[in-house]
Amino acid sequence: MSSQNRIFFSIKSLALFFLFISFINCAITAQTTDGHFPVGAFMGSEPNEAVKLSYDESGLNTIVWKAYPSNQSYLNKYDVMAFNINSTDWINHYATGCYSKWESEENLEDTLKIGVKHIRRNGQFIGSQANWAGVQCWSTLGLNGPTDSLIYGPHYFQAKKYRRVYGDSVINFITRFKMALNYNPQLVNQADPVCKIKVVYRYNDINDNSKKYTAILLERTLKVSDFPIPDSFKVFDFDGLIYHYDTEKFPSDNLGRYSPESSKINYTDWVEGTGIQFCVDWLGNSDLGILYVDYAEVYDDYGWNDFMEDSLTIAQTIQKIKDYAEGYSDWNNIKYWYAHDEPHSIDAFIPIKKVDEIVRNAGSAPLITHFFEVNVYKNGIPSNSAAPVYQRVHNHQQQGSD
Repeated sequence: MSSQNRIFFSIKSLALFFLFISFINCAITAQTTDGHFPVGAFMGSEPNEAVKLSYDESGLNTIVWKAYPSNQSYLNKYDVMAFNINSTDWINHYATGCYSKWESEENLEDTLKIGVKHIRRNGQFIGSQANWAGVQCWSTLGLNGPTDSLIYGPHYFQAKKYRRVYGDSVINFITRFKMALNYNPQLVNQADPVCKIKVVYRYNDINDNSKKYTAILLERTLKVSDFPIPDSFKVFDFDGLIYHYDTEKFPSDNLGRYSPESSKINYTDWVEGTGIQFCVDWLGNSDLGILYVDYAEVYDDYGWNDFMEDSLTIAQTIQKIKDYAEGYSDWNNIKYWYAHDEPHSIDAFIPIKKVDEIVRNAGSAPLITHFFEVNVYKNGIPSNSAAPVYQRVHNHQQQGSD
């Protein structure tokens, strides 16, 4: 059996067919071509004729399989959830990208949950909410001296590798912060340090919750000269540097999960208080000025990076997805595009939602996926309640992606 076939069969089921329990809510409102309730299964990447015949005899009316001209005649008898898996299948490519945006003014007081946090000292938070130039921020208002953590969190699990059939390579992440510095150029030294931005990874001994470890993945110190226009917001990265995870030390698929080889897993970042953080440390004082932090955002460099470029690149990317979907305008039996398979991280949801909007606007079928989770609590949020994740996606849409 080919490696692609093994992926489909080993992940989905030990048997040929997998009942779409997770699709019931969508199926209620999505009638099949013949008006029956949709019931289907995943098909292996390159099934032989015996497998196809067995599927035909199953009585199923829906199929998840790649929708290519080479198998269109076979698919014509079914309603299709198109799972196109090549690197130029733009719907799947961009739906499997990564993006999250974390608003700095969020002030999550339950520090063992997922969200942006601020240290409380002597009953007072370090820094305060503020509105600067019409933007809600977290600021250094009220601080007289440096503090090691103005902003920290959100503490959440990130996927280590892409969930793509054509390439499950390690994900390279890019992080940016949007900030402004209110200062008087005549009174401050351009070489004075302002703040330190960091990407911090926290993980746990899988057999001993008292043993926690911290690794700084990226770090950059910003000076006054990095804020050339006083009061104006600017987006900062790490001078082009990216970060990724050591998948030998932190296995992508098994981390924090039960596995026949769990004895080989030494660490987890699925428990409360672990995972990735985007931190800002204030290095100045009240004489330097006031720092305003709008947000931190993170995205991958082989997918969602195209949506983080200039407006022309974004427009071209959207058009590329639309053109791809419109290329299937004569496939009347495509009911859904199968998206990011079994997404495990918060980073997956905005790309799925955005690509879904693009194909719907092009008059094509919507996206659908299959959720699978084995850890009841991931980073302090019950996995059987996706409400916090969807609320974050909704908030992002309302605020835009500036």
